[in-house]
Amino acid sequence: KEKIRSIEYFANQAAVLIENIELFESLKSSELKYRMLAETMIMGLVTCNFNGKIIYINNSLADMLKYPGKEKLLNKKIYSICESDSAHKLQKEIVSIVKDAQKEEGKVNDVSKGIELEMIALDGEKIPFMIYISSYLQENHRIGFLGVLADLREQKKLENMRASFNSMIVHDLRSPLNIIQGYIDVVRSQLIGKLSGEQEDLLNIAKENVFKVLKLVDNFLISSKIESGQFKVDPEINSINSLIESVIEQQTILAKKKNINLIKELDQNIPLILFDRFRIEQVLNNILNNAIKFSSISGTVTITNKLKKINNELDGEEKMYVEISISDTGVGIPKEELEKVFNKYEQTEAGKNASLKGTGLGLAICHEIIELHKGEIWVESELNIGSTFYFTLPIQVIKL
Repeated sequence: KEKIRSIEYFANQAAVLIENIELFESLKSSELKYRMLAETMIMGLVTCNFNGKIIYINNSLADMLKYPGKEKLLNKKIYSICESDSAHKLQKEIVSIVKDAQKEEGKVNDVSKGIELEMIALDGEKIPFMIYISSYLQENHRIGFLGVLADLREQKKLENMRASFNSMIVHDLRSPLNIIQGYIDVVRSQLIGKLSGEQEDLLNIAKENVFKVLKLVDNFLISSKIESGQFKVDPEINSINSLIESVIEQQTILAKKKNINLIKELDQNIPLILFDRFRIEQVLNNILNNAIKFSSISGTVTITNKLKKINNELDGEEKMYVEISISDTGVGIPKEELEKVFNKYEQTEAGKNASLKGTGLGLAICHEIIELHKGEIWVESELNIGSTFYFTLPIQVIKL
């Protein structure tokens, strides 16, 4: 009996061993297949840990980046071979994946929507890519991220040609509109004859509509530049408080027409920071104008700013930001529509109202401007109660 038990025991052990060997061989074969696929695919493939260190990169991506071999890229930080704005965008996307992973631990198919970025080749050329990111798993634990990259150079050439054509069209539209606006101003000044009250009102309406068309033309041009990657910001040392004061002053007339109460709560301890004054003014004007437009008569619009510390969730580094918020007591935005607020050409249901209708470009442009400043922009809203738009600007060490 003892011998039989021993034989059975060793037989079971042998069966387990054979099963493990078969499983190992199966896994080895599967790994070999995936490695062959990765090495022969045309698109780029990179695997990194959450700090951005490159664990694996395929030959296609190494070739696109003009490196003699993929070994030269191993253990480099992927952020170091990205253009600075692209590194910021990539890091934000990875933080988003980490957050989603924490919320839904069992979820595996967490592929991000594609984001455009520029990577720096060995010879210094900036190469545009579309990257799709997902978690990199080992034994069902997320240890980093995997990125699949498509080369966008040919697409960008076509977009640049389209942007040049659009610029020409915009110039041809803007020139006669500026002339019309100039003549309206001459007539309104009454230098060439007196005007009746009715004539003056009609000219005011004409001027207002010419201004609206000029604004649409400018937004169309900016949108075209964003698509082709030609849109840039030019940061300089400025006071955010003085800019906010100036924008509130510009919007006072529109607020008075609806009897809107404009409230400002500004932190006077905010230092001078680096930002593109013209572009941030564009952001403030757009959001404040929308807040007034979508608020009911006799409503309230509040603009505030404050200093805020934000921790980078990947490396734990702490940075200081200025957070600006603009709140209204308007119609609000349904939860299911919040995600499309910053999408180009898309509008919420309230925005489709004939009296409030726009092109759907304004907030998309605001989003791009804040992204280029390495800040964040988002919205919180409750239907029939109101909305609050937030955006942040980083406080950097200014070298004088």
